[in-house]
Amino acid sequence: MSAFYAKFTQGNQKAILEKAIAKAGSERKLSELIGIPSSTIYYYKTEKVNLPLERLEKILGFLGISKTLLDYELIDPHTYHKKGGIIAFQNHQKNGSLEKVLKNAQLKASEKMRQWHSSMKINNPLEYYQIQYSRF
Repeated sequence: MSAFYAKFTQGNQKAILEKAIAKAGSERKLSELIGIPSSTIYYYKTEKVNLPLERLEKILGFLGISKTLLDYELIDPHTYHKKGGIIAFQNHQKNGSLEKVLKNAQLKASEKMRQWHSSMKINNPLEYYQIQYSRF
């Protein structure tokens, strides 16, 4: 799969997917025709994730559109996500909210562990106690 993604301005990715869905008849039919899972097509349509170039080419090939006609930014995922995380961390430091965010994450993780313990005791008690006793 291509290492790069296409980042469109708000609404353009959705418009491309809606054209492809209209041509195919439904998301499910489009999924079958171009070999992309229908749930992934939904995420692309709602612009929750950027389109990988390889999949963009499949969709544009289905539509008969050249990608040179489109205006998008190439994104390298190896640097894009890391940069976003660094920027978010720096913003929390500037705002003075870093400790609050970290404490909140710690509390959520603790609550999730409590729920896991409760669920395991009820649903899989033998496995739960074997795991617990193996740690001692």
